[in-house]
Amino acid sequence: MTALEKDIYQDDWTQRLKENPSDPLEDIRQEHEGFLSSLEGLAVEAIATNDWSDVYDHINFNAPQLEVSTKSLSGSGADSSQTTEVNERKD
Repeated sequence: MTALEKDIYQDDWTQRLKENPSDPLEDIRQEHEGFLSSLEGLAVEAIATNDWSDVYDHINFNAPQLEVSTKSLSGSGADSSQTTEVNERKD
């Protein structure tokens, strides 16, 4: 790929990002990839053995420290039980 082709590709990629910004949930998944990968492995094992204690322990002792509060959506017509606001806890 020539330098000009790289510039065109980069410009095209930048434009695509502007038109389709990254999914905030995907950003969170990438940030906590190690935790989630371990959790997935433990969940598969728990399903196979019907022993969920390692999953619970992993969540309780290794989960990112977050405060989750339900956002009030009164008057918006949205289901507030499915919407949360997440803020990192400052200990």
